[in-house]
Amino acid sequence: MTDNINLDLIFQMKHCDGYKDLCQIVLKDLPKTPMYCHAISDDPFKKDKNLRSYIKDFSATKPISLSAPFKNQKHPRYALVRIGKTIEPQVKLSEYVYKKFGDKIVSITYNGGDSGISLRGKKLPKNILLSTPNGEKFSESKEGVHTFKNCHIGSIIEYLQSLGVEKIPRIMVFAGVLADRGISFGACNYTERLFKNLVPWHLTELYFVASRTTNLANCIQIASRICGVFPDKIPLCIYSNACEDIRKCYHLQKELLERSVKRSVDEKEASTVLTSLPISSCKIPKNRKVISGLKKVNDDIVYGGYDWSAENKNHIPSSAEFSNGDRPSDFNKTLSEDEINKIRNETEKKAEEMLKNMTETEIKNGTDYIKRLYKNKSGYIYKIISKFIDCEFESLSATQIKDGISEKLVISNYDRWDIKHNRYKLLEEASKGRYNICSNIVEALDLLED
Repeated sequence: MTDNINLDLIFQMKHCDGYKDLCQIVLKDLPKTPMYCHAISDDPFKKDKNLRSYIKDFSATKPISLSAPFKNQKHPRYALVRIGKTIEPQVKLSEYVYKKFGDKIVSITYNGGDSGISLRGKKLPKNILLSTPNGEKFSESKEGVHTFKNCHIGSIIEYLQSLGVEKIPRIMVFAGVLADRGISFGACNYTERLFKNLVPWHLTELYFVASRTTNLANCIQIASRICGVFPDKIPLCIYSNACEDIRKCYHLQKELLERSVKRSVDEKEASTVLTSLPISSCKIPKNRKVISGLKKVNDDIVYGGYDWSAENKNHIPSSAEFSNGDRPSDFNKTLSEDEINKIRNETEKKAEEMLKNMTETEIKNGTDYIKRLYKNKSGYIYKIISKFIDCEFESLSATQIKDGISEKLVISNYDRWDIKHNRYKLLEEASKGRYNICSNIVEALDLLED
């Protein structure tokens, strides 16, 4: 994680109206475990036993009939397929689609450098002239293949859009690193189309194979290629072997950021605060690299954690069925901001009640734990208590407490604690930004002189 990010300088912006976020997209697990294409010699069909079924199923899909504000219009089925970074397996897939389904699917490979863009489809004109921001691009079909260099995928989609959905009912794009981040796969004339009350073409589904080493940040970036501001109400879907990781990572990063920004401690460095927040183990993806040093607990509700179950965030992705071209008919249902805030307020009350019900035994165990730590004269518990003894138990600021111990030490009143996770109440807030040592600790350690 990048250090020295000041949480006070982080501002959370609201999504635009009509924005389709990852939480609204239907996630479907690939039924058979796929393998990532690493080498140029890889056979994608041997690496992934789902591909033939998926492509055949995609060829049977029907264009989407739209409702208001695009009533009586249709949108094609448009898939981005990301099976690896190497170009050769992508070309093999595109050639296969052209040979078997070229009259039903336009297949595209999209890569950088000399590879550029290849375009295949049996209903495409022999000659294609594109108008792009870099000038006009011309291609003459050679053995059924059009090629373009220094051209954005959006210009290709805009051209196909001009041919109409009756001629272009399905589009399948195969891409590697260009599918990872920063690229929009929608038509370039998005604003122009909306102004004319015409639906702009965009991705409707993503087929994504994550390697064993694909980290969560990259998973989210790749999955987000399907996101965007789409006022057409088309349900979007992701088919992947990393659906559960994508779901958990999306909600986890959102919760950690929100809780960090709303923190009650003086610490401002993001990496320190993020790793000090207790988070339920079940919220953390198990298969991929996540933020190191997270404070895992069994249940984070008493520490201010969000109730994912109540907030409808625990929908488990179902297995995809590639048989008859059926696709999800609706987005994932998401709660409104008011509904989520109401649930979080109820969760806070539940947590406060749990804290009130903590038994005297738990409190004694917590105090005994501090007594054991106090015996270690090189530990920070001993050093903190010594500071209060030296100042005759006057209140201290967080800066004063950390001075000479550790700048990364998080000072908190620890008003939410649980003996199962060795949490203990050592300090309590005297006034904003200043702390006293808890009276029961002073008494237990017999720190006051007679």
